[in-house]
Amino acid sequence: MRRWATITLSVALVLGGCAPGEPASTTDSPPLTEVLPETTTTEPPVETTATTEASTTSTTVTTTSAATTTITAPLTSDPNLPPAMSRSEVPWAQVGAGWYVVLYDPSKADPVDASDVREGPIVLYLVDSNANRYEITAWAPGNGPYSLLDATPAFALVAGQGASVDETVYEHVDLATGIATAVHTVGFPEYTYGSGPTISLTRPSGANVVVYRSDGTNEWLERRSPSGALLANVFQQSYTDASHSLAWMYGYAGTSLLVTHHGGIREVTNAGALISDVWVPMDTRCEPMRWWAADTFVASCYGQGPATAPDDGYGNPHTYYARVWLLKTDGTAGAPMTSLPPTADVVDFGYHDMWPIGIDVLLKWSGDCGASHVARLQPDGTGVPIPVSVPPTIVADGVELIDSVGGLMTLHAWQGCDMGIGTLFATDIDGAFMYELVPVVGDGRAVIGVVGLATAYP
Repeated sequence: MRRWATITLSVALVLGGCAPGEPASTTDSPPLTEVLPETTTTEPPVETTATTEASTTSTTVTTTSAATTTITAPLTSDPNLPPAMSRSEVPWAQVGAGWYVVLYDPSKADPVDASDVREGPIVLYLVDSNANRYEITAWAPGNGPYSLLDATPAFALVAGQGASVDETVYEHVDLATGIATAVHTVGFPEYTYGSGPTISLTRPSGANVVVYRSDGTNEWLERRSPSGALLANVFQQSYTDASHSLAWMYGYAGTSLLVTHHGGIREVTNAGALISDVWVPMDTRCEPMRWWAADTFVASCYGQGPATAPDDGYGNPHTYYARVWLLKTDGTAGAPMTSLPPTADVVDFGYHDMWPIGIDVLLKWSGDCGASHVARLQPDGTGVPIPVSVPPTIVADGVELIDSVGGLMTLHAWQGCDMGIGTLFATDIDGAFMYELVPVVGDGRAVIGVVGLATAYP
């Protein structure tokens, strides 16, 4: 079976087994260290200089006082990029809920042969729900990231290919300055043995990173600065296989994390100390997706046996099929939100996430080869797909809900298994198209990554 690889966080396999003890250091992993406070970020000062690797143009804005003259951050010039404003014009005090970090690729989509290839600059935008786009930074053609992994109102984390196919280069982008800094390589191992996320930003600001590491015997999470300083060993357990890797999600304040491990989910401090063990349904492995309330979170849960998983059509438990649960951090029992069907096609990965919008609760469904849609939750736990009208610039193979603002849905739609062409747009609650926030321009790949700044951490 080919798993859907384009939405990694939603279908990353999480864990089942015996709960380990407290995180411990070994000769293969660093010991716990004193916790250093995360750098806080305030509203950025006025830009005075700006640099970019891509072809850019810039304008000078002069006020009545020479002392207050500022240089507008440069804009990248390419016929397949959407119109945008300068980073210097971002109303930073407003950035947060209802804003999106978007990675955009104007390179030609689906070239027929080598002579048809057209590389364009990769651009990172900050976008609000009214379709105001601000260019944060850009990379030269052929030298930019291919994936947007995480973002906060202050920082973004992107991934690009290294010198060889087995290498990944992570960059930590300061949204205020547009400066992209390579995340320090922490040494062996250079890659993950697991199938879950390998790196994410800390919270609340995203000034540091959490890195997954494994040596094939143990696996652990490290909290590091982008320059490589070890801040804490957050969690450790024995490595079993690629289907049982650690997964995690930060709390609101950034002082604790929910970590999925062999035995369930554990809440730990930034330094790795146990806060509590979270109740999870029996014979089921669950991954935290987003916060629902201060002490409640949405989890994507996968049954491990015939009593907890649907039949996959071949007489086996469909352990890749997800149900949505609401789980509590206080140790009390959670509640299922979606029902368990008796059978599910092997390429049906089920429901992974949900959002409250007015009186409705909307669900995220996913399937093989980039298939995805938005459904409305019914009282019996089933979902009814919403017929979303996508912009005319794209034939969508997948649509996912990113956020909801003012009663409208903000949606990311893409074409192809590899999400090769994408757009960000708004519809009403019934799926009727309203307007594009970030359109497909010409024959470019357009939107290749979106993070809503209020989706996982409201």
